[in-house]
Amino acid sequence: NTWIEKQIINGKVPFDGGDVIQHYIRAFHWALPTLVVVVIGDVVPITSSETLYAFIWMLVGVTINATIIGSIANIVANLETDSAEYMKRVDAIKHFMHLHHVELKLQDRVDQFLKYLWSTHGGVTNDGAFIGELPSTLQMTILHHTQLSHIKNCPFFDICSIEIIKRLAMC
Repeated sequence: NTWIEKQIINGKVPFDGGDVIQHYIRAFHWALPTLVVVVIGDVVPITSSETLYAFIWMLVGVTINATIIGSIANIVANLETDSAEYMKRVDAIKHFMHLHHVELKLQDRVDQFLKYLWSTHGGVTNDGAFIGELPSTLQMTILHHTQLSHIKNCPFFDICSIEIIKRLAMC
């Protein structure tokens, strides 16, 4: 006897197997629990071929579930990694500006640009490229504030014009 015959004998299924809608309902009733690996017990394989058929579909169900859950976990992990990496970069940039006593107004401008970068490009690509990622006006202002004073304080550059010193600060 097959599981269908067993259910016909128990009166769960009409003798003729039912109409097309009942066939689809029975198929979904079997397929959904099989795909989500829930064992209900009222539809159990009896013959070897039914057992093999059910086993294969249970493996398909496990594979589909594992793929979906793995993909979702991977997406969440990547979001958290990108966010954590961005926060470390922002902290490093803020530390750099604090260390070099960059004025608050300029720090706010850089912070606004970093927020823009995150919202449009997912953050800065690397710490070394930070200055190069800024618009040229912010580059000039940051470099002027951080490096220009060091170059001006070096007696070697006393004979150079201010334009040359500014260009050196950009290097």
